[in-house]
Amino acid sequence: MTDDKLKINPKKTALLLIDFQNDIASKGGILAPSDDDALSRFSEAINNAKRALDGARNAGVRIYHIRHCNVDENGMQAGNAYGRLAKFTFESGALVPGKPGYEFVSQLMPGEGEPIITKHTISAFVGTGLGETLNKSGVETVIISGLVTHWAAEGAVRSAHDMGFNTVILSDACSSGSIESHEQSLGRMGFIATSLTTDYFLSAILG
Repeated sequence: MTDDKLKINPKKTALLLIDFQNDIASKGGILAPSDDDALSRFSEAINNAKRALDGARNAGVRIYHIRHCNVDENGMQAGNAYGRLAKFTFESGALVPGKPGYEFVSQLMPGEGEPIITKHTISAFVGTGLGETLNKSGVETVIISGLVTHWAAEGAVRSAHDMGFNTVILSDACSSGSIESHEQSLGRMGFIATSLTTDYFLSAILG
């Protein structure tokens, strides 16, 4: 759903920036789109995420940078051992610490004191303690931006909803390899989250 009257209290809000890593978002990245149109949409999502990040910093919104890691401490496959997605991404060699593809894109580097959460599953909330951290911080509203829409962003939206947070997806600060996948995912999330543009989010927190 969309809600032009949604009020956002910055002091009780967290912005999650999910999987904005070179292997996913940058040209030549192992998991990045190969066609220029999709890369252009990814670039637009990154630019909107940067605008959201800057506004959140100015408004005092809590910010969490989420990154995906495909290996455990022993260099073996992390995540669901039975999942085809985890197996595929592990075997691709993507998202491994110490490699350039693991790093955040340059536009969305964490600032001083901004927590970095490392995940091994689709959802940023599984196995990370993120939900508990947000609850202890008094967060009520979770704003989600990430790549890609129909995997990491939607996974986080579903988890945040199930944990009782007022959940918001920034529709223009996430993207998928195809327009259809992006729009279908937003449609599914519409039943459990509010869809806002970055412009609306900024106006709500900055006035």
